[in-house]
Amino acid sequence: MLWLTRSQGNNPDGSDRPSTVLDVTEVPTRQGNEVVASLCTLDGTFDNTVAAIVVDDVAPPHPAVNAAWQFDVASERIISIEVGRVTCDVEGD
Repeated sequence: MLWLTRSQGNNPDGSDRPSTVLDVTEVPTRQGNEVVASLCTLDGTFDNTVAAIVVDDVAPPHPAVNAAWQFDVASERIISIEVGRVTCDVEGD
């Protein structure tokens, strides 16, 4: 599952305050897939609001993207996006 949350900041002692859950979406993973977040580009530009499911058995650095989402902070929603717009980097084993 992907969760979009809003941080409530820190307590005076530095510990985290509880976060507010804004949106949640089911992620349909299968064996041989992995979820990649913050290592993707959207329309050729790095975008840390994108998460994707990639095929793990395709050689790095650019595996096939099976599904992708964007964390839209303005609308407080997780939005499905077209996989052709997304490229993700993965680290080699």
